[in-house]
Amino acid sequence: QLGILDDQYETISSIISSITSSEIMSKSDYEDIHEVGDELTDLHSEVNRMMESMANQRKKMYNTAEGKKEVETELKRYLVWMQGALNVDEDELKFCNGLEEKLNLLQVVHTDAKKARDEQRSKEEMEKAVAEAAAKKKTEEEELKRSLQQIQKEKAPKEGMVWNPQLREYQYLADATEESWRD
Repeated sequence: QLGILDDQYETISSIISSITSSEIMSKSDYEDIHEVGDELTDLHSEVNRMMESMANQRKKMYNTAEGKKEVETELKRYLVWMQGALNVDEDELKFCNGLEEKLNLLQVVHTDAKKARDEQRSKEEMEKAVAEAAAKKKTEEEELKRSLQQIQKEKAPKEGMVWNPQLREYQYLADATEESWRD
């Protein structure tokens, strides 16, 4: 807001300086004016217009100066608060710098700890994989054992069966008392 008011002040100053440096105003009061008739009335209206413009610009300049004064007075109220905020910011910057230094120191330890943790995890994963493989193998062996026992029960010799080594299986022995085959 103060910058805007400064810009307005500079603009008004340049307008006033252009009015005062104009050809009509450059003539001194002591020189005689040689215009007559319409030229004199045109000169008079031009001088009146410049005087009105000068009065308007002076009012604007006064209002701008008043506005600057109000803003500067208001700024004084916030100056203490802003100084306190700057002090807090400085403290926060010191804290952040200290924290950054500590983080840099911890980064070295963190790298080693991360490496050790990753190695531990991979070791645990390998152990877990080995344990799972062993459990799977054990389950498969138990299943195989059960199926063999079941097959053996099914193929086990029943009463009256004898092992035939040529056929490699159990066979019923022919009953000697039963001679139905001779009939």
